[in-house]
Amino acid sequence: MPSLTRIARGGGLALAGAIALTVAVSVPASAAPTVAELSPLPGAVHAVPTDINAKGDVVGGSGNFSGGFQHAVRWCADGSITDLGTLPGGQFSFANGINRDGVIVGRSDNQAVRWNTDGTITTLVPLAGFSDAWATAINNRGIIAGEAWDRSTGVHRAVQWRPNGRLTVLAIPAGYGSTLVEDINQDGVIVGWAVSPAFADRAVRWNTDGTVTDLGLLPGGRSSQARGINRDGVIVGAADDANGGFHAVRWAPDGTITDLGTLPGGFGTYAEGINDRGVIVGFTQTVDGDRPVRWGPNGTITDLGSLPGQFGASARAINNDGTVVGVSGSGDNRALRWTRPAA
Repeated sequence: MPSLTRIARGGGLALAGAIALTVAVSVPASAAPTVAELSPLPGAVHAVPTDINAKGDVVGGSGNFSGGFQHAVRWCADGSITDLGTLPGGQFSFANGINRDGVIVGRSDNQAVRWNTDGTITTLVPLAGFSDAWATAINNRGIIAGEAWDRSTGVHRAVQWRPNGRLTVLAIPAGYGSTLVEDINQDGVIVGWAVSPAFADRAVRWNTDGTVTDLGLLPGGRSSQARGINRDGVIVGAADDANGGFHAVRWAPDGTITDLGTLPGGFGTYAEGINDRGVIVGFTQTVDGDRPVRWGPNGTITDLGSLPGQFGASARAINNDGTVVGVSGSGDNRALRWTRPAA
């Protein structure tokens, strides 16, 4: 499976327990949620949401593809948008995560940053010898997960910042050259993937004791990536099969991997986020473009739909109330929010 491009950029190897394959039942649900567009910044063309918290506040970025720089933004639950700004003298910023209290993390130019609830911006400690860094996710305890990147070598290192600012480099699985981070849960467990010199991605989990766990593959596959984790330690992402096809997958805490299935006529699926109720969101690839989807805890799959004239939509994050955010790539990226999807 080739490396998947993020919308947002944004010890010893412990083998996972069971790598048994199960397949979720894919039954399209009939009721459709309500979808609406979240407006970009004034004068901007595109907007990309990345995360949503329990209050319904959404973060991401908004700007133009040319003639301007993208800025990190926050949409309140009422849809109003705030430009979060940049570090002093900066030109670019992007927000990747928000916690229950409204603390936001992301990137300003080449530095990892945190936007505090009073509106101030704090630079997170950089990793020595690496040119760039960004924060990817933050939990309700204020623990931040992210990456450092060396422009000269292309190497990524998964890192963690404690609430007091202390930086920790996360363990690298044996034989791998780079580690990338996507999400963190309330216990401080972090997920992402490792990349080998042969560019075969492998989904991993960084445990609170500092060890790293290889989450394994689908039968016959060679690559996998972990994209989201919930409070119970259930992880979602994507993996390829023996034929190289992409499949949305779920890893149970015991290591069991489940193929989540696809919409009728779909030929590839990706899971991007999961809430504490076990509801998963992502997208299915079809001949007519990507379709945003939601999987219920029992494995049923729902096409979330998109606005008229839009195509190529994908769902990126979901909160515990079931509100979903994502993006439509109809010419310019448009931020979408789906409210109260049917169970």
